[in-house]
Amino acid sequence: MMGWLFGGVAKKSERAAKEAVKDGSYHINRRMFLNLMASGIMVYLTKDLIYPEIASANDDIINEKYHVFIPYEIAKRGGIQKVALRSGNICQVKIPARIIENDEISVSKVGLQGNDVTLILHTLYDSQIRIADKIYQEIDQTDFIDNYATKGKAKQTYELLEDGEYIEDIASLDLLQYRLLRHFYGKN
Repeated sequence: MMGWLFGGVAKKSERAAKEAVKDGSYHINRRMFLNLMASGIMVYLTKDLIYPEIASANDDIINEKYHVFIPYEIAKRGGIQKVALRSGNICQVKIPARIIENDEISVSKVGLQGNDVTLILHTLYDSQIRIADKIYQEIDQTDFIDNYATKGKAKQTYELLEDGEYIEDIASLDLLQYRLLRHFYGKN
């Protein structure tokens, strides 16, 4: 259809490139540059017509993943956790007892297109140690917190965090985060 135009562009570009190589110079003028760009763009645009990708209608390819925080008590004893899905629906999921960080649960046919959903579970629960005891020790050993009430607020904030509750006291949360990050990164 427009082969005469692009064939002419390619021939002129080839001829100009050969002349540039003979001279030993690599100067290209604006017209040559635009011709090369037009040729390249047309090749890029027509590659999909020549080599089309095969579209797959396999619904198994679609896999919805959700990262879900599980409160300490549910992670320890098991229970029901509500999960808000992308579709806007609320799904109640049975969580087994004694889960660990990054456990995965698959829920059948609740996704956007009726597909399965994978839940990646996150928790502070660890069956080997009680992390709260370690965190309380860190709070108590903090020397830059002078006020006993402030240490108490930091502990209450951790308990809310552990239970998956909403935290209104942002200052205590920031203080808790600062202290724990300093501990874990070795900057006591």
